[in-house]
Amino acid sequence: MKLVISQIFILFFTLSFSQTLSSEYKIAYAHYTQKDYEISKDTINAFLYFNENYSLYEMNGETYDLNTFKFNENDEIESELVPFTDYVWKSFQDDLMFSKSQIVYQNGVILKQDLKDFEIIAWHPQDVKNILGYECSAVSILYKGRKYKIYYTEKFNSAVGPWKFHGLKGLILEVIDLENQLHIKAKKIEKNNKNLENPFKNNMYLSWNTLIDKANILYSKDIVEQKRCCNQYIMISGLENEIERYELNSDYAVEVNYKVYIELTEKNEIDKSLDSDFKLILTPVESNYFYVEKIINNQGLSSYGYVFQRGIIYKDLIDRKLMQDEELMGRKYLIEDEILGFNWKISDEKDVFLGYNVRKAIIEYKGQKIIAWFTPDIPISNGPDFFGGLPGLILRMEVKRLNRNSSEITFYDATSIDIASSSQIKIPKKGKSVTLDQFQQAQEEAYQRRRLLQGYGVDTSE
Repeated sequence: MKLVISQIFILFFTLSFSQTLSSEYKIAYAHYTQKDYEISKDTINAFLYFNENYSLYEMNGETYDLNTFKFNENDEIESELVPFTDYVWKSFQDDLMFSKSQIVYQNGVILKQDLKDFEIIAWHPQDVKNILGYECSAVSILYKGRKYKIYYTEKFNSAVGPWKFHGLKGLILEVIDLENQLHIKAKKIEKNNKNLENPFKNNMYLSWNTLIDKANILYSKDIVEQKRCCNQYIMISGLENEIERYELNSDYAVEVNYKVYIELTEKNEIDKSLDSDFKLILTPVESNYFYVEKIINNQGLSSYGYVFQRGIIYKDLIDRKLMQDEELMGRKYLIEDEILGFNWKISDEKDVFLGYNVRKAIIEYKGQKIIAWFTPDIPISNGPDFFGGLPGLILRMEVKRLNRNSSEITFYDATSIDIASSSQIKIPKKGKSVTLDQFQQAQEEAYQRRRLLQGYGVDTSE
């Protein structure tokens, strides 16, 4: 597996919608690297515009054309190059910086960062050089997993710099990656009154931690495609000459919390005693679904209550195996069966749920009409309870059936989606081995005994 450089998109975000600013200076920089590709040291391909409150850094270059991007038989990238322009916007009065994420699995998302998020390793007071007629001092910093040596001049009363560099005692004129892979150097300084109306408005943005968490969700479900681009779990992102490092953890899993409740449609009411919480922890290859204990004021349980007192459901999506440990009327069972198959009919109806794009699917199964809303944004074929089999994770579901003499609908509503660890997934092992049909028959018998107990006060079964 290899280090890769992610695609770049044009960034559009703003801190204010209408404010027009005027820059005081324009600094022309040359970006070049030693390993990725050669750019002439005299080629100007970036510009910094700034005043005491804001700065705009504009970069021009080439990136991979997504229409021609592919891997050859040697697992090397083959693609045509197309021109791009990218930006970094800094607000010094708010201590915030905005840029377009260049992270694989979250490429193109707007990233919001604190300005002072680098670590100063050492000052070098004796290391002085002249750049464009300005005396510059040196400092070493650590930023996003890489060490840099930076030269800055105090002749400018602005703590600004190229790309994401900033926060020193003056203007940064040169940046050298200590691994000799990146070099940024000022080539020209001039007065400038360019209007700095921020073009990056009306976009959603994420923090660095949230960005990495979302990348981990996608990484955890990606079995083949982009993982071959990775060197272990270390990824390189950014422009070919702008590099940030971060880790993607193969141990990550997706955690979905569901609210499950029953509506008795004849009475046109929801049975609140059956409002229960469940959790689904899943990876692309396996999952657990289980009841979450909670404290409730009403300790009474209706005749349907035992339905939600279930053990852990384990699914092995590779071998299509289903396992569940369950206790019913004091007896322990271990359900061992195949994952259920469903012949879903996917409709054209679409919506948004929890911020995810969802599509509607319908099926009739064992006298039940089931409506599911699944998201292709998380393309893991799974869902709550025993359900799954769609090209995406089921986030909402309605199971409608005739239950004795009353009509009943069970709702499964996802309430949150987070990151978990795959080490939390457990395989049930204890109990009397039965198939799913055998257990459901025992469950029906337990229900009948319960009704007898509630109706007559005596259970005559052995």
